[in-house]
Amino acid sequence: MAEKSKRWYEDDSATDNGKLVICEQCKTCVLRDNGDIWSNDYRKASCQMYPYPEHKPEMVVRGEEECDYYEEE
Repeated sequence: MAEKSKRWYEDDSATDNGKLVICEQCKTCVLRDNGDIWSNDYRKASCQMYPYPEHKPEMVVRGEEECDYYEEE
């Protein structure tokens, strides 16, 4: 008998996005917030160097590349 294929929700490749590590290097960067009290979370897609509506490069967000503007606190 042929093996039954898994459905998408049974597959191990499905991920819990809440467990993804994003913008890890931004946690210690002095440029992490946009200069107002509402945008001080380092996990946001924008910062002082990438003000909204711009956003950080995808490779920086995923931690695969270091940000060109990173300045440690």
